[in-house]
Amino acid sequence: MNKKLTDKGKIFVLSLFISLLVGTLIIISFEAMFKKGESEKEIPISDTHYTKNIMLSQENSEIAESNSPNLLPSPLFTVKEYKGVIGIYNFGESTPFETENLFVNNLPEKDREILKNGRDFYSYREMVEFLKDYE
Repeated sequence: MNKKLTDKGKIFVLSLFISLLVGTLIIISFEAMFKKGESEKEIPISDTHYTKNIMLSQENSEIAESNSPNLLPSPLFTVKEYKGVIGIYNFGESTPFETENLFVNNLPEKDREILKNGRDFYSYREMVEFLKDYE
């Protein structure tokens, strides 16, 4: 009879171990799914410039980017030629708040045309990516 109890005890311990193992694997799987979902939402901001200008802060541009999809977004910035160099404007303003030390005349014709007409940007990140092409 002792042998039967021992066998039952072994079966109990083995089933307990398997249950714990399966439970741990399930928890790890759920954590991996949630972490994957979180990491897909994160967009690293690399090589961006910090500015004290309230309109240019990354926090404000991200708020503007997350507006309701039912509303048509308004551009935040315009990049265009200003006195022979690249000017960065708050959208709708006639004077740039910053200029790049890059002469527009040294650029290819297509780029000069874009900067002559001006290009609007709906986020700080989008504008920085555009300006990187001219560095």
